[in-house]
Amino acid sequence: MHNQKEKVAIPSQSIGDILSDTGEYTRAIKCYDEALQLRRLLDKNSLDVADTLCRKGVVFIKLREWGQAVLNFDEALRIRVDRLSEDHRDIAACFH
Repeated sequence: MHNQKEKVAIPSQSIGDILSDTGEYTRAIKCYDEALQLRRLLDKNSLDVADTLCRKGVVFIKLREWGQAVLNFDEALRIRVDRLSEDHRDIAACFH
């Protein structure tokens, strides 16, 4: 079951990336939400969840929805600080 959920989460996130790149921000957020839902079922504090949260945060920045962006980056940062060494570059990416 784990593998099947991740097999769906990966393309959902990839489609979200494409939609974000083409300016379809609302649709991108829906794809990222789908990927997040599946990944949180597997491990709610995984680095994959943090990655998807950061991507979603970037979309909220593009939409100028600062509060939502901060919420997503904050959750991603919390996960990364718990899972990675303090000097890891992915932690810095949350502060960009």
